[in-house]
Amino acid sequence: LSEKEIRILKAVLEDQNGTREVAVTEEGVAITPTGRWTLELYILRYTFEGEEDPTNWEKLRDVDLLNPASVRRFLEVTHERYKSRLGDTFATVEGFFTDEPQLGNRAKENYVVWTPDLDKKFYETYGYELHIPSLFEGVSDADLMTRMHYYRLVASLFKSAYIDQIADWCEANGTLSSGHLLFEE
Repeated sequence: LSEKEIRILKAVLEDQNGTREVAVTEEGVAITPTGRWTLELYILRYTFEGEEDPTNWEKLRDVDLLNPASVRRFLEVTHERYKSRLGDTFATVEGFFTDEPQLGNRAKENYVVWTPDLDKKFYETYGYELHIPSLFEGVSDADLMTRMHYYRLVASLFKSAYIDQIADWCEANGTLSSGHLLFEE
């Protein structure tokens, strides 16, 4: 993966001096632990590797369904093209069915969905910094609240970026939007 496709979001060091966040630079992290130590790295990386291969589940690229610009582009290369190519026949299209739009987690462990500036949107929405380790572990009230707020924000972003744009496009073009979500239960 290129440097643009992977970066360290947060590093947490635990050693005999306690647990503390470690500064992250473009070069990585520099630590000076004492005694036995553990370093947790929270890494942002794309879920695909190399070129997309629709026959290989692990190499499918995902549209960032939390990003309004990505979804607009998706509409341009799908719905708009269908409408353009069908011409007058488009009036007979009753609706678009989308099967299992998802946020990219293909059975990966220790994974959360991300979109540009999600941490900033989290702060703007809830008034506190997103504590990334809480997304993966912890049972304190603060950890549980962080996870609840994170998933509430992701749901809100998904609704506004994806569901609302698809529904609005379909309504504006005289057709219906249908389908079902992955893991809708």
